[in-house]
Amino acid sequence: MKPFFLLLLIVLGCEPQSIAQNLQASDVKKIALAMAGDYSNETQSNKDTSFSHIQFHIKPIWESDDDGYWLYAEQAISHKPEKPFSQCVYHIYLQDGQHIVAEIYDIQKAEKYTEAWKYENKLMLLSKDQLSVKRFCAMHLSAGSKGRYIGSTAGKDCTKAQKENHYFTTDIVIAKKAIVFREREWDENNLQISGPKKGGIIFKKIKSVK
Repeated sequence: MKPFFLLLLIVLGCEPQSIAQNLQASDVKKIALAMAGDYSNETQSNKDTSFSHIQFHIKPIWESDDDGYWLYAEQAISHKPEKPFSQCVYHIYLQDGQHIVAEIYDIQKAEKYTEAWKYENKLMLLSKDQLSVKRFCAMHLSAGSKGRYIGSTAGKDCTKAQKENHYFTTDIVIAKKAIVFREREWDENNLQISGPKKGGIIFKKIKSVK
């Protein structure tokens, strides 16, 4: 069993095995509702100092759109919320009538939207023409046990312009009260360069967002 999923045995109570089934539009809504909220991995960082204490905020945007669900996401070290190290937009939608995809978008001049998760007026200024898709970095989601959803990137094609010889992988488990997130960087020899080595970052939900 992979270390990432061994960790989930502890956090979520049992291994969230993938269940082979076609997903529906109702599953897309469940995922978006489960993801929205304010998160912290404080418990994990207190127990294991190799993990920094991170705040993770996910806020629904463009809720009147009928092409799936859009979410603004921001991560920052807990004592530096004004200096986020990650800002992006997730687009979660049903593909081919049976598969769910979470597409990831970079934001142009993202610094303008720092802490936008708590300032509604900032998010109102964000528009789709300010986004650029991270090609080949989408997460493909499947149903797990007990209402959870499991996702990951596919293959080795998720890269960054400044690191063309490296690729990035992401694994995620979405539950009602937690998200376990693991993003890693690999070199051309498939050796891990960065990202958690002991398992995913365990974000526990501290506040739901509607």
